[in-house]
Amino acid sequence: MGKRSNPGSRLQMSDTNGLSDHMLKIYFPKPFCIFFHAKLKVEIHPPKKPKIAISDILLDGSLLSPTLSEESFEKELKRARKEFQQFTNDLDKISKRVEKLAETAPEWFADIEEIKIKQDNVEECITATQEKIIENEQRLEQLNTVQEEFNEDINKDLKRIQEQLVELLERHREARSTASMIAQNQSMTTEELDLMLEAIRDYARLIEDASSTIKHFDDVGSPIHYESLDLSPFRTYQGNYFDDH
Repeated sequence: MGKRSNPGSRLQMSDTNGLSDHMLKIYFPKPFCIFFHAKLKVEIHPPKKPKIAISDILLDGSLLSPTLSEESFEKELKRARKEFQQFTNDLDKISKRVEKLAETAPEWFADIEEIKIKQDNVEECITATQEKIIENEQRLEQLNTVQEEFNEDINKDLKRIQEQLVELLERHREARSTASMIAQNQSMTTEELDLMLEAIRDYARLIEDASSTIKHFDDVGSPIHYESLDLSPFRTYQGNYFDDH
């Protein structure tokens, strides 16, 4: 901030303990300035001697109001003088007070200047704070954008995981159904195997009976009659096909 001229330095008291127009306009209303200037004019520039003196006025009855007597005029004149004297005394008191105020005015203006400097500093701090707030708002907006993108990615991943879980459940159901079918088929296969085993045993008994019969014929008859048959397994094997070896 540039240095301002101190208004108090321009305030110079006149020889009649008066103040400049600048100070009067600052500290006092317009009516007081008018009266104060009137007092200054009386003290600085005394009026010229009137052409008609008061004594002449009193002696000249033609200038007196026909409704006022000399006694009442004297009373009015005394009252006016008394009021004017009181007004003059009041102006003197006010002039002294203004003089005291003018003496402390430089300090006031210095304090005002310091206050303005502090106000400027506060305004600078407020401006810096506003800039920080704007910067933080921009960062917050960026973070919100990143968070929205992150949430969107998370939602996509969750949706994909959910789809995979549904697919796994379907596969699990298919696996259970397949396992049930396999169990049913296994039970059916077991029954079929039992039936096949029983049939094989029956067939083995038939073969054993046939082998015994053929062996009997071989013992009692000529082998020439059975040359066309290959009966060697039945001749060489001893025992049951289903016995443990």
